[in-house]
Amino acid sequence: MSMLNWRPVADLERREQIAESRIQQLKSEQEQLKSERMQIESDCVRIENEIARLKELNAKLAALWPSSSTSSTPPTTPASDCAP
Repeated sequence: MSMLNWRPVADLERREQIAESRIQQLKSEQEQLKSERMQIESDCVRIENEIARLKELNAKLAALWPSSSTSSTPPTTPASDCAP
C-alpha cells in the first residue's frame, strides 16, 4: 500500500531539501574556518613580533652583561687602614 502512495517528486524534493541544508551547513563551517584561520594568522604575526622583540632584548642584555662585570672596580681601602 505504501508503494501506491509513493511519489517520486516528493522524494526528490525531500532529498533536495536535505542537500541544500547540508550545503548551508558546509558554507557556515567554511566561514567559521576562514575566521579561525585569520585569527591564527594574526596570532602568528603577533608571536613573530614578540620573538623579534625578545631577541633584541636578549642581544642588549648580552651586550650589557660582560661590561657590567668588568666595569666594577674593587673597593679601595683607605690608607689609614693599611698602616701597621
